[in-house]
Amino acid sequence: SNFISKESLYRDVLHGVTGVVQGGLNMISSTISRIVDGAGTVRDKVIRILEELRKYMQQGIPELGIPILEPLVIERIELNIASPKIGRIQGFANKVEVRGLSEFKIDYVNWDSRHRLTLNITFPRIDVNGKYGISGEISRMINIHGNGPFWLKLRGLSIGAIAQFSHDMSHDPPNYISAMRIGIKLKKINNNFSNLMNGTELGQLFNEVVSKVAPEALDMLWPEIEPGISRQVAGIINDKLKVFQLSGIIGRLLNFFTMKQGRINVHT
Repeated sequence: SNFISKESLYRDVLHGVTGVVQGGLNMISSTISRIVDGAGTVRDKVIRILEELRKYMQQGIPELGIPILEPLVIERIELNIASPKIGRIQGFANKVEVRGLSEFKIDYVNWDSRHRLTLNITFPRIDVNGKYGISGEISRMINIHGNGPFWLKLRGLSIGAIAQFSHDMSHDPPNYISAMRIGIKLKKINNNFSNLMNGTELGQLFNEVVSKVAPEALDMLWPEIEPGISRQVAGIINDKLKVFQLSGIIGRLLNFFTMKQGRINVHT
């Protein structure tokens, strides 16, 4: 599989990486440097860095401004979608907890001669819970509304990204992502939004429908929201490279040159 993913949740994870940071990279920096400067292809090194990251997800990495990711806590997610295929939906989710992010599986990693990194990761199971509010109309026919606690159980949520890296000494940072595309796939979802449609039978029907059609709806909607999300993700990564001068490490990893010695908005 080439282009796969974990939609806005992936963006949410990266958004958590935008914490302001101080101090050196100490142990984390030396670990990454050891991997980067060691033997192996770029592909091998990227895999080793991802595996190293997995180890720290439960403790967080203060030196990198990365919060604890098991569970990841997202204060607020704003939703504003207007699509001829789906309808018009506005909503939010507060105090969202996401569990299972450290259980990712690396499906595919490739680095080509054009400085392009292709990465596919699958999350076998992700459990989400929090509080929500939603209003809008689906297909210009059905009004939908609700407010209360919710939970989601995502199964087989995969993300695929193609990132174009560029090197320019006049750019800050000098090694950066100049273009990115993200794709997603979701195998299955179980969900419950309490008090949807005031807790009526229609609300329960909606919950069942969401479980059945969400993967297909995501496939339909993703092309409309992907450009904005990909730009946000690339911006967050570049900001992190800038703050930490990790650009030099990235440059060594990707062999660009010889070293001398981050709220979420989903909208259409």
